[in-house]
Formats: sequence, C-alpha cells, structure tokens
Amino acid sequence: MVSAAADRSLEKLFQVVDLYYDRGWSLIPLRPGTKVPAMQGVTGGEGRYLSAREVKDELAGRGGGGLAIRLPRGVVGLDVDDYIKNGRRKEGGATLRALEAGEIGLTLTVGGEAVTVGGRAAPLGELPAAPRSSARAGDSVSGIRFFAIPEGSPEPSRDPGPDVELIRWSHRYAVVSPTRHPETGETYRWWGPDDNPSDGPPRVSDLPNLPAPWMGHLAAPTGSGTGALTGAGSGIAEGAAVEFARNWLDVPDAADAGLCAGVGVIIAAALAAARREGPTGVGREDLKGPVLKLAQAGEAGCLGARAGLVRARDAYVSLPDGADHETKFLHLLGTTLDRVQNPTDRLRVWRCSVHAPDHFDREAAPVTGTEPTAAPSARRPVNRQNDVQPLVFDVTDRDEDGAPKEPRKRVLEYRRGGAADTRPGLDVTNPGAFYDWLHANLGRGELSGVFRRHGGFVRVPRVGEEGWKPMSAVEGCDDGPAQVRAFEPTALADLLQRTFWVYKEREAVERDGAGTVVGIDYARTQATVNVGLLGEAVAGSVEWEGVPPVASVSHTPLVRADGSVLSAPGYDAGTAILYLPEAGFSPTRVPDEPVTTGQLDWARANIDYLLCDFPFESESHKASYIALLLTPLMREVVPPPYPMFIVNAHQRGSGKTLLARVAGALHGYVHRPALPSDDEELRKQFTSIMLGTTAPLVNFDNVEGVIRSKQLANLLTTATWSDRPLGRTASVDMRNDRIWLVTGNNVRVGGDLARRVQWVTVDPAEERPELRTEFREPDLEGYVRRQRDKLLVALLLIAKAWVERGMPVERVRSDGYARWAGVMKAVIEGAGWSGFEGVAESEDTVRSDDEVELGVLLDALRAAFGADEFLVKDVRARIEGAATPGEAASIADLDDAIPMFVKLSKDRWKSLGRYLQSHEKQYVDGLRAIVAKRGRDGISWRIDGRTR
Repeated sequence: MVSAAADRSLEKLFQVVDLYYDRGWSLIPLRPGTKVPAMQGVTGGEGRYLSAREVKDELAGRGGGGLAIRLPRGVVGLDVDDYIKNGRRKEGGATLRALEAGEIGLTLTVGGEAVTVGGRAAPLGELPAAPRSSARAGDSVSGIRFFAIPEGSPEPSRDPGPDVELIRWSHRYAVVSPTRHPETGETYRWWGPDDNPSDGPPRVSDLPNLPAPWMGHLAAPTGSGTGALTGAGSGIAEGAAVEFARNWLDVPDAADAGLCAGVGVIIAAALAAARREGPTGVGREDLKGPVLKLAQAGEAGCLGARAGLVRARDAYVSLPDGADHETKFLHLLGTTLDRVQNPTDRLRVWRCSVHAPDHFDREAAPVTGTEPTAAPSARRPVNRQNDVQPLVFDVTDRDEDGAPKEPRKRVLEYRRGGAADTRPGLDVTNPGAFYDWLHANLGRGELSGVFRRHGGFVRVPRVGEEGWKPMSAVEGCDDGPAQVRAFEPTALADLLQRTFWVYKEREAVERDGAGTVVGIDYARTQATVNVGLLGEAVAGSVEWEGVPPVASVSHTPLVRADGSVLSAPGYDAGTAILYLPEAGFSPTRVPDEPVTTGQLDWARANIDYLLCDFPFESESHKASYIALLLTPLMREVVPPPYPMFIVNAHQRGSGKTLLARVAGALHGYVHRPALPSDDEELRKQFTSIMLGTTAPLVNFDNVEGVIRSKQLANLLTTATWSDRPLGRTASVDMRNDRIWLVTGNNVRVGGDLARRVQWVTVDPAEERPELRTEFREPDLEGYVRRQRDKLLVALLLIAKAWVERGMPVERVRSDGYARWAGVMKAVIEGAGWSGFEGVAESEDTVRSDDEVELGVLLDALRAAFGADEFLVKDVRARIEGAATPGEAASIADLDDAIPMFVKLSKDRWKSLGRYLQSHEKQYVDGLRAIVAKRGRDGISWRIDGRTR
C-alpha cells in the first residue's frame, strides 16, 4: 500500500511535471536515485517525445523518480563542467572565457606526439546571461545554460571546446530540478540569468538567442561528413586525421576504408583520451565524449565509425580501475550501439552529405530479424527484438494466369498488436521516400487536420480535444472554443505514430545450395518517425502547397465577400476559412431562398426579445450592440479594422457583463479578467491572442478609470497586426479581424482612443439594479445557448436581406471605419431599427494632457486677440508690457496659459512659435490656430473658430 506521504510526494512531483510542460519543455522520467531514463526509445535522433501523462504514469509506476529535459528543436544547452572529479580538474569555465576572447586549444598526445585540436580564432564575444540548471550550489560556472537558436539558422552540431558540451534535441538530455544528484546528494536547481535561485524552469519562449558568432563556431564546417562533430579549424589536418584513424583501426589504406576526415579526428581524440593518464590512471571520463561522437557519426552513415567504436570499446573496457566497463560502455550508448553495429538498412539510404555516392557500406552483412522458411506453415519467423509472431502476406509476383513467378516473395509484419492493429502502414525505411510521402499526404486524409499559418504547421483543437491546453494560468481567463497550436516536429511525429503503424523494412534473401534466389522476405518491424526530418518539413512549411493555409477560424456561418453564405462546416478553399462549429453545437442551417418580409420581421423580433430586459441608455446604444452581434458574421464582406466596443454602466449590477457573455455565447469569445495597464504587456497579450485563439470576440472585463494606450490605439486602426512573438527572430503579420470588447463601470477613454470606440451604455436608473427580478428570461445566458441556432439564423437573415438589397453602404464618416459604419447603418436600418450613429465621441471621453494644454492656450489667445492676426512677439509684448491693472490681470491669464515646458525652454518665445506650428489647425473645443500669413517679421497667427 502506498503511504499518504508518498501520495503527497507524487502529487507534488506531478505538479512540477505540469509546470515544465506549461512552460514549453518535454520531460524524460528517470529511475529513482539515478540519472538513467526510466523508458526506452525516448532519447537520440529517433527517440519519441513523451506527453505529461506518460511521464506521470511512469513515475507513478516506479513510486517516484527524477526528471530530465529532452530539448525541443530550436533550443540548445551548453553543459559547462568546472570542478574536480577523480583527481582531474575540469576547466569548462576557462574554455568559455577563452572562446569569448578568441583563444582556445586542446592538446592530444598520440603515440608520444603532441597534436593540438583548435588554435587561435576570432573572439566570439560574451555569451548572453541565460537560465542555468545545476546541482552544484555555490558554483556559478558549472551547469547547463539554455539558449534559443535564431529562427532560420542551421542547428549547431559540435561541442565548443574542452569540458563544455553541446546538448540538443538529438544528443543527450539535461537532468533538472527536483532530481537529486546520485553521487553528490545535491538537488538540481534552476538559476536565473542573474545567477539567483529561480522558483522554476524558464519559459522556452523567453530563452535568449545564441549570438551569431557562437552559432558559427558550433555549426558544421563544410567538408565534414560527420557534421563537424569535433570542430572547425581543427589543428589536425585531414590527412593526419585519416592517418591516425588508419593506424588505430589497423587498415592498410585509409582511402580503401572510405574514412571521413571528421571521423579520423574523433578517433584520434578517442585514442588520446584512452591513453591519457590522470592521477587515478583512468581516462574513462575523457573517453565518453569521443565515443558518443563516434556513435553519432555511425548513425549518420560515416564509414569507419563502427570499427572505431569496437576499438573504443576495447580501450574503454581495458581501463585499469577494476570497474565493469563493458556494462557501462553498453549503457553509455544504449540503443545507439545497435543501430551502429547493425546498420545495413540505414546505410542503404544514408550517406555523408558531402561525399561521393559510393560512400556506403555495401558489403555489410544484412540483418533480417527473421529465420528463412520455405512456407509460413513450416517454421514461422520470429522477431528477435520483441518475440512477436509476424503477420505473413504473400506478395509473390504472378503471371496473367495467376501462377507464381520465381522467386517466392512475402511481407512479414511484426505488429505488436497483431491482426488487431488495423492502422495503415507507413514505411520510414528510406528518408527520402518518406519525405516525399509526407509532402503528398500532409493535409489530406488521416492528416487533414494539419494547416499552414504564419510560416509553420498548425492544428486547431477545440476545448477538451487533444492538443488543447490553457494559455494562461490566471483565474478567470477563457481562451474560447478552440485554439491554434503550432505543430512542432515532436507533435507531428506523435500524430504519425498514433495514426499509422510506422515500420522499417529489411530485405532477407533465401538461396538454395547453388546460390539461386528461391525466396525474398520483406521483414517490417515497428519503428519511430525521424523527428529531425520532420523539423526540416516544418522549417519549409511555406512551400508545402498540399497543406491548406488557414486565414481565420469561425465557429458560426459567415457572409463571404461576394455576399454568399459560408454554412458548410469544414475548410473553405475559396476564403481559406476553417468553419469549425463548437463542440456540442450542430451546424447552423441558413435558408437558400430570398429573405421575405415575414422572415425579416421574425428575425428582428427574436433579437428584440433577446435584448428586451436591457436598459440601454438610448436607441443608439442598442443599435451599437446589434452591430456588435452582426460584425463577427460579416468580417469577410466588411474587412477590418473595427472600433473597440465599450459596454459601459454607471454602477454595478446593470447588466454589462451579461451583455458580453451573451455575445460570447453566440459567437465564442476570449475572456481576460482585466486590461493590462502596461503597454508592453498589452502588446504581448494582443499577439498571443491573435496567434493562439480563434474566437472573433475578445473581452477585457472589469476595466476601471481612464483607458489610455498607444498600443491599443494602434491596434484599432490597423487591419494587420505585426509583432515578433517570443522565441522568434522575425515579425509575424496577423490579420486583425477580432472585435475587441471592454466592459466596465464609468469607463472613460483618453486621447486618440475617443475616435476609435463604439459605446454601448446601459443604465437601469436604480440604486440597486442587481436586485431586479422581473426578467422575461431569468437565465438569459442559458436561453442563448439553447436558442443559439435560432438567434444566429435571425442575424444571418438580417445580413442576407442587406446582401439581397444590393449591399448598400450609407455615408457616415470618411476614416478607416467608414465602410464598417456605413454597412452597419444600412444593415440595421434596413432591418427596421434606428439610431445607429457609427463611431462618435462620448461625454466619457477624456482629453490627453497635451489637448488640455492646447485648449487653455487657444482660449487665452482668443480672449487676448479675438479674431485679429498676431505675431509671437505681440504675445510677448502683451505679457511684458501690461499698462493698467485690469489689463495686467488679463495678461496674467495669458501668461499662465503658456505650457510650462515652453516657459522653461532656453528661448521661450521661439519655443512658443514652434509649439503653435506643431499644433497648427488642430481643433480643441472648436478653436484652432491657423497661419494667417508668412512675412519678413515671421508667421502671423489667427485663432479661428467659435465666437466668444
């Protein structure tokens, strides 16, 4: 029985797991008390990424354990070792300092000869401060620092230098908090960029970019088939490296062996490491790096790596410290060793990217995984890897009469579920063929839920569906009925693994005593999708024309730009809109026939009934709310921008929040409990909402006081919002087709926002409006959800009637909202309502400080000069030369009206002239300063406008 304390410990660990996944990380569960993965197939280039649920299940089954991060693509770690271990000083900190300053070198002793790998290089510059994971408290150098790879940059693939190792998605993993180090007993902790302890892991999106010089240093140099697993500018020349490798591998001619120069460098480093003698006489720690690099080279198909591993194993096992190095060596490599030792199927198709096509291991013995048989009924082949009986399919070539041709052929499928696994097969044996298949099938059939958007693949999960998770942990936030989630390579790989039975195929040839082929078996065994290849696909997603682009998502029917109604759920190729009805709602059916007068009356009556209990301040405010209900359905025929709707009340309980919830229940809405006061935070929220949500309405609730925001003013005047999301280096252009909605009591707006707001004010004219009980629909929100289809049909009939009248546009205003306001007026008045005024300033508008200053000055100048012309020097003369006491009093008012920053300037009168020029013709309360004439004495001004 599990104790209550153990349950609490697991529950706390599960909370930590959720925190990591919420911040963008993927985890690997570790065996309790070790740094060893608790599961197979979750590391390396072909390992799969785990979901939070899988991690929790594994930890629960083991009663706990540690955690490690498997890095996502686009993120790397620099593992710096700077401490003493086994009597040897690790100097990763010195390596970093040397790289930053441009001096780095590693000396290897091979057969008594000193060889330097590396040398002087251009300074890379200081690394940016980055979050760090370490189990060494008090040591601010050691640990793994995490960085983002700038968008569009090639993935780094080599270690920076001695005692500093590169960690990436396909190589190694990072043990992290709250794991306890099995040797030191210290607990891993997160440290912030300021080297202070952090409460938890950083967000992946907040990681600093690795600077370009460091990217260049860690990138693969040309001419190395191993992907630069050791380093550019190596002090070992290619010829010398191959010679080292030839001597170590005991082959007569390096050219015949087809050795890569990069593999030769690794082998030289491995040989030196094996022979290096520290205080303990053991070079095991130094040998680990070269061994793992040899394994990587072998996986990439570079010849000589497999033989090099055999020699490295011999050197590793013979180390004189009495430990079981054979077991440790095998554990070090894990499944990688199998892929390198039995590489036939892989080396048929993989080769060094810069070497000749004959760079293959054509003579390697085939590995079939089966025992050849004459017939399925004799001795059934057995998969040695997992002891699963195969499904046997006869695919023998036959002639026109159906007679078998020679040789006999069959397919052997080793499905773990046997015949019960009915998923279609997906062959990933040949990466090139798999890439072509993906290009032809992504976005179609079983993979039709994949779309292109903003330079990547996305999916659109609805609430509760796989892939959906809250975007914010703040209480009261609602992300709407669906989300737009980036389809990262790992998620795409997971989709393929679940949708298809992924396999690799190996060919086994059976010959008789004379060597004649009598049978061929194609053995198919379960495999994993190459995440790296999917990364290439995601990076080039713009070119994948077969994957449909999605411009926007709607959860209701829409009026298209040509006036037709999009009412069929699914993807609409003509508009690139995905019509995705909310879960639990049936698609709304819109009549195809022309709208009759009776139908229009019915539609208006339904909307009137919906709003009958709301005490709108006037018919104009009611018409504005009807425009709010209509706009989400008409975003195609009336493109953005749109004004911001403010649903305002003078006291609590008036019904403003219910009005917002009614609109949200009809169309779906994103709800945020507050409007950020900081412009930078507001910008981030705008970008996050437009990138990750689908609902057409966005509601910021409980707003108080005066709204002033340059970001908000900018948002409301642009049809395309451009911003650089966190974690990206390039800006993204997003269609601003959302209707932004604010609710609050006695809300006021300042500055330019006044011209960008549509007011909807309710006023019950009661002291305690929340105590009202006489409502025709006491549960109005429930009524809307029950009658949603009817209400949407009513709104669509009103819009459709406008289309059938020829889509007239009333003339309301002439700015960026002109078409929207003109269409809304025509639609609303055509349905029988009156009072729509378009965007108009409200008495709740608050002027900016600059407007207030200008208004005071204009009023004072009008009082002093009337409608007469004046120069700035006339203003000076009036102020400095007042004659009578009464005149002095009025002049004091004029002096006080001059803005303070003008008075404090070095030359206040020149500054006053510049101030008037910068505000020329700007109206405030009906007054403005205009240039009367320009002469030798300067500019003559006149205050134009209302008479006093």
